[in-house]
Amino acid sequence: MYQDILPLSLEGDWHREPAKHITNNLSGWLFEPGSLTQKLKLNSASFRVKILAKHQRELSEGELTLFGCQQQAVQVREVLLYCNEEPWVYAQTLMPLANVPKSVVKLTTLGEKPLGEVIFNEPGMTRSLIEVAEFDLQSPVAMLAAEVDKPPSHSLWARRSCFTVDGYSLLVAEVYLPCAVAYR
Repeated sequence: MYQDILPLSLEGDWHREPAKHITNNLSGWLFEPGSLTQKLKLNSASFRVKILAKHQRELSEGELTLFGCQQQAVQVREVLLYCNEEPWVYAQTLMPLANVPKSVVKLTTLGEKPLGEVIFNEPGMTRSLIEVAEFDLQSPVAMLAAEVDKPPSHSLWARRSCFTVDGYSLLVAEVYLPCAVAYR
């Protein structure tokens, strides 16, 4: 079962430029500047969040560089975003446990509420540039896709960015699973 591979590692070759071999449709989904939650809702008849896991761990070397901080513990929230009762997106949010302002404590207790519905309504929220990565068929996220959906027949694409509210940054990564409309 998929619990054996959680927490999921999303270590990869993250970059800010779109790959030359992706379709315009996929590029539009990867570099969507607005709320992914809103875009998913607009492109499906139904939408829901399923929590896979919520736990704590230390940041990896790459994540430390991205956050620009010393070793730090984070809360990790792993979810699936279902559209039309199919898992279209695996999403992972890393929220540092130190110095959490009162204004963003609600982000650590979302339950099945989509992060996008909350974070895009926060006054003064800023977002870093979006980075993308391609994960091959042997990657942990491809194994997860095989467990929750179907084995992928192609590599899976992901995006990530940091959101900052009241000086507090969190990292959100989203991987488009095989049945996602982004690949159609």
